[in-house]
Amino acid sequence: EKKEGHKVDFVGLQRYPDSDGFAIWTCIDNSAGFKDVISKRSAERLKEERNHWVDVQEREIDALVENIGVDTEKMAVIEKTLGQTVTELATSNSNANALQSQIAAMEKTLEEKEQVIEETKAELERKKNQAKCACAIM
Repeated sequence: EKKEGHKVDFVGLQRYPDSDGFAIWTCIDNSAGFKDVISKRSAERLKEERNHWVDVQEREIDALVENIGVDTEKMAVIEKTLGQTVTELATSNSNANALQSQIAAMEKTLEEKEQVIEETKAELERKKNQAKCACAIM
């Protein structure tokens, strides 16, 4: 049985089709009541979607905040390690400077000793020559 154009009654259900050929079967018997129920359900669905979206956003924000906490801890460890490395580098530079000074002092001492050796060799050579002369005179 056909009523009001597209509306059909079947087992107490009313059929409300749309322009694409889809239809909804409902026990609501007038189009104003049907539109009101659809409007209320649409508002409920929109609210559900908003709540779901907010929940998803809150979870993502919580995850980001947790990641920031973890990254902050990692950064603190890196900064501590960097501080230790800078201190060790300063100590190494200081040690290197001290060693350079010691090397310079040792090189100077070596030059002095080499000069003493050369002077001693020259003195020995001179005395050796004197001894040869003294022997030759005799």
